[in-house]
Amino acid sequence: MNDKRLDLLRLILALAVVAGGAMVLMHRMRGGPDADGGQAAERGRTPYQLTWVSPDELQVHGRTMGPIPFKLILFPGEATVDQAERAAADSYAVLDRINRHMSAYLPDSDLSRLNEAPAGRAVTLDGELLALLEAAGDYTARTDGAFDPTARRLFQLWAAAGRTDRLPTDEQIAGALAMTGWRHLALDRPSGTAVKAIDTLQVDLGAIAKGYAVDQVIEAMRSAGMEAGLAEVGGEVRVFGPGPRDGAWLLGITDPFASADSGGRLAGTLAVTDRAVATSGNYYRFSVIGGRRYSHIIDPRTGRPADAVPSVTVIAGDCMTADVWATALSVLGPEGLTKIEAMDGVEAMMIIGRQGNAHVLQTPGFAAYLRGEIDLSAQ
Repeated sequence: MNDKRLDLLRLILALAVVAGGAMVLMHRMRGGPDADGGQAAERGRTPYQLTWVSPDELQVHGRTMGPIPFKLILFPGEATVDQAERAAADSYAVLDRINRHMSAYLPDSDLSRLNEAPAGRAVTLDGELLALLEAAGDYTARTDGAFDPTARRLFQLWAAAGRTDRLPTDEQIAGALAMTGWRHLALDRPSGTAVKAIDTLQVDLGAIAKGYAVDQVIEAMRSAGMEAGLAEVGGEVRVFGPGPRDGAWLLGITDPFASADSGGRLAGTLAVTDRAVATSGNYYRFSVIGGRRYSHIIDPRTGRPADAVPSVTVIAGDCMTADVWATALSVLGPEGLTKIEAMDGVEAMMIIGRQGNAHVLQTPGFAAYLRGEIDLSAQ
């Protein structure tokens, strides 16, 4: 598991969103009948690009949480142009608010203040951040530690190893593990504070905050009266309302073994309505150290990369759940599917093995979302 800070290729390579027969993120922007002739972005009035691609579809592109791309698709229905564009502005404001409080990279964020605080000092946190930390602690327990936002020291250690082309020593890994663990963080809702037990504890919410942000954006769209929509942040996707293909939204699952020049060959296509989908894998982000490729996903329990599962896709009713479990299953492997099977409304599929000898495992209800079957024949 790591902070999963993704660039624009994340969605294209890990979770291709398909609408109208083409990948949404590869959809060419074209001028449309927006309220001011399509010139809003050119005049620089907003920190995002807003485009009416048809009289009935508004698309919004930008970046949040640093370099992470986001995309919104809004179908206003009976709402006016002004209402739709206000919904887009409100959605961006949600992303900005979450980033300002929860970023581990903005030095003045609430989370950064917690990370920099010494042991024993009670740090007053924004209520939304405190609630998300409580949820993260619950997920850490439910995943048996396969998901653990306190593993930032491990993420940093392996990121440095990739930059220097030098594997961490056993002693360095042990040292980072000693700085990891939810037991080192105490949350107190009545006082709105958090207290670290050790100075060196660092928290990174990258593997949960994107999914949470998607959920909050979807609620903003709904509250604004949009008929249907899609929100995607760094590859985590949620849709609501009728989709553009026979009422469904089509989401493509990339073949993890496809070559870089294949254009992101799809291994399968999902048809979903009012669902969230997250994909995690070791094929789109990795480090090469000493000539060997290492996954960017770190097992917080061992301190070492989780390389056994090339791709995991999780479908859930909310994106936070899908986001967390996509990461956790990448660490847990096949035995983690039993946890998913015990959950209502959550399904998962994983591709395990190596190129030329890979196979698919999935929970019983996953097939209901597939258009056809998972195809790895090109491997």
